[in-house]
Parts: sequence; structure tokens; C-alpha cells
Amino acid sequence: MLKLCMAVACLVVLVSPASASELAATPKPKLDRTHPDFVRCVKIEETGSLVRQHKVCKSNAEWARIRERQSTEASDMVERQRVGFSRE
Repeated sequence: MLKLCMAVACLVVLVSPASASELAATPKPKLDRTHPDFVRCVKIEETGSLVRQHKVCKSNAEWARIRERQSTEASDMVERQRVGFSRE
């Protein structure tokens, strides 16, 4: 019985590292920097501070949505200003 337990324990020890190394050997596929799911991080300086920054990480698709929304909001603001000045 003791020999059987020792054999099982040795087998577990020998098999475990092999399966762990197999998992580590299968790398994740690298995404191209232009891929929509590629995560890009940007450091944003905090207003009013000379050194404080915070890091924001988002996918390329999320950054594109943010740029589009900001562009739309800026265009709307300019248009509202134009309409406001033309009424006077």
C-alpha cells in the first residue's frame, strides 16, 4: 500500500509540471496594433498637477467611439454658437 501511494505521488509530481509547461507553451495570439480588440494605454495628466498622471487602457474600438463622440459634440457646439450669433 505504501509503495502504491509513493508511486502515485511521484506520478503526480512528474505529470504536473509537464502540463503546466504545456499551458505556458501555448502563447496567446498577438493582435496587430490596428486590430479593434488591441488594448492601448494612455497616460493622462491630471489638471492642476505638475506630476500626477493616471493611466487609461481601452481597446482601439473604444478609443474610436470616444473620438467620434467628442468630434460630434464639438461640431454640435460650433453649430449652436453659429446659430446663436446669426439670430442677433
